[in-house]
Amino acid sequence: MSHSEQHHVGARETELLSSLRTLVGTTAQAEDCYGGIRITVLDPARFPWQSVLESLTELRHEVWIRMRDTGLEIVSKPPGT
Repeated sequence: MSHSEQHHVGARETELLSSLRTLVGTTAQAEDCYGGIRITVLDPARFPWQSVLESLTELRHEVWIRMRDTGLEIVSKPPGT
């Protein structure tokens, strides 16, 4: 299964992904990643850091931020996954 394939994503996570895509606009790419969310930051200076992190943590997602060859990446997973 690739990272972009959905893996038992519930309505809440689908809503979150749609909301995040709208929120980040052209500053990042957001996609489903094994039941969680992966966001590749394309423009760190304009990226809405606080809004994105608040959106994820309000739903109790665990959040990791890591550096990749393509830049910063935010990965989250909902509780119990």
